Amino acid sequence: MSCCDETTACVPPPEMSRRSVLKGAALAAALLPAARALGAKSNSITIGYCSQLLCGVPYEVARSAGFFKKHGLDVQLIHFRGGNAAMQALVGGSIDYAATALDVAIQAYANVHADIRRFAVTGRLPLFALVTAPGTAGQIQSIKDLQGKTVGISALGNADHALALFLLKEAKADPS
Repeated sequence: MSCCDETTACVPPPEMSRRSVLKGAALAAALLPAARALGAKSNSITIGYCSQLLCGVPYEVARSAGFFKKHGLDVQLIHFRGGNAAMQALVGGSIDYAATALDVAIQAYANVHADIRRFAVTGRLPLFALVTAPGTAGQIQSIKDLQGKTVGISALGNADHALALFLLKEAKADPS
């Protein structure tokens, strides 16, 4: 069961921007070959997406705007706690498509030789952000200020971790 359905998802009004419509249509068109591969008997497709805030937005907007139904697809969206969990479900066969970061797909291929293909990219920019708790916002004003603090990342060895280490080293902060 999805966290949001067509009746509860908040989407822009029908007069949404041309860019949004084109992105949604491109996403639907990208998923059509995957749906056809499932066989003529079923137009059902299960999409799992990671827990990053922006990961699910294109799929929820496309569903809420009716793009999937317009193309005869019965799409179920499933929110996973991280890209690795979505990729495990894909490799295990319990979902048809996993919306994850590229590094998660590369790890699945490198570690278990998963026979996966990346065929759609829904974002133009990396989905990285460094944030601090409101109570420490005055103390942490730069990357260097993170030295000696506990920093949370989504998983060891992934792109979040590598970027955090890189930024700390660039700021001449001790990453330990």
